Amino acid sequence: MGESGEHTFVPPDLERQLADSVRPPTQVDLDAVVAPATFVVVRNVGSDDVLYETQDPAELASLRDALRVVEEEEDSRCMCVGTISFLFHRDSEQLGTVTLHHGQSLRWDPFFFDATLAESDPILDWLSQRGLPGERETFDEDRRNRDASLAELERWHALVPPALEPLWHAMSTEPGLEWPEAEALMDRAYPDPVARARVLFEWFGQGNCSWSGQPAYELVPAWCLLELPLDVLVEAAQAEPQTESLLEGVMRLFGGWDFRKRRRRDLQRIPAELKQTLLELALASPDEGKRTHAQRAFGSTDLDG
Repeated sequence: MGESGEHTFVPPDLERQLADSVRPPTQVDLDAVVAPATFVVVRNVGSDDVLYETQDPAELASLRDALRVVEEEEDSRCMCVGTISFLFHRDSEQLGTVTLHHGQSLRWDPFFFDATLAESDPILDWLSQRGLPGERETFDEDRRNRDASLAELERWHALVPPALEPLWHAMSTEPGLEWPEAEALMDRAYPDPVARARVLFEWFGQGNCSWSGQPAYELVPAWCLLELPLDVLVEAAQAEPQTESLLEGVMRLFGGWDFRKRRRRDLQRIPAELKQTLLELALASPDEGKRTHAQRAFGSTDLDG
C-alpha cells in the first residue's frame, strides 16, 4: 500500500506465481509440468549436453510414474542446484524443467521449496535402465555411508559412561568445543581424578576414526582429559591393567593436535619410558596419520615444529 493509501496493482499471474514460490509444491503441481509432456530431454544440471531424450509414450508414462512426491509437513530446500535435469516439452512448447537432488527430492519453477520423492528407487532405476547409472551409484554409496555413520554413532553411544547419559542427545546432535557439563558430571561420578582419567582414556581409545577429522561427539572425552593436570594423566596412563583401549586413548590424547596446540610443553614432561611405549605402539599401526602424529609427539622434543 502506497503513502496515499492505495493498493499497488499486481497482475494476477504474478500474484499467483509469488504465492506459489513460498509454499511447498504438491503432486498436482508436478503433474502440471510432467503429465502433458510429449517429449523429455535429460541433462546434467548446468550442461547443454543431452544425456537422454525420448518422445516414446511408454517411456514418458514410466517417467511420470517414477516422479511421485509426498505432501511436506515442513518447508525444505536443498542447498545444491541439483544433478540431473528433466526438460519437459509438449510438442514445441517448453513446460518446465525439473531437477533431481541427491535422488531424494525435486525442484522446479516457480517453487522455492523442494518436493520430497515418495520413493527414490523408481527414478534411479529409470535412469539406470537408460544407461545413466551415476545417480543410483552415488545414492547407494551415500546410503551405505549414512548406515555406517549411524552404526558408528550407536556403537559410541553404547560406550558413553553412564554418568554422561543425560548429555547424549546434546553430544550427538549439538556438538560443541567445550563440555563443562560433562566435566562436572564425571567429577561427581568419579571423585578420584586418576580413576576419572582412566575411564576417559578407555572411552577415548575406543574411537573408530583417525586422530584427525573425527566426529565431534568423540571430542567430549578429549576435552575432559585436557582439563586434568599432567601428573594425573600420566598416573592414569601408567596404571594397571594396561589395556589396549587405555593405551590407544593415551596415544590419541598426547599425540593429537589439541594437546600439542594447547599443552605442547607438557610433551617434554611425559616420562621417557611412557613416550617410548606409545611411540612403538603407534609406529606398529597401519594408519599413516597416527604414525606421523606419534612421531612428532613422542619421537622429538622440538616444540617449534
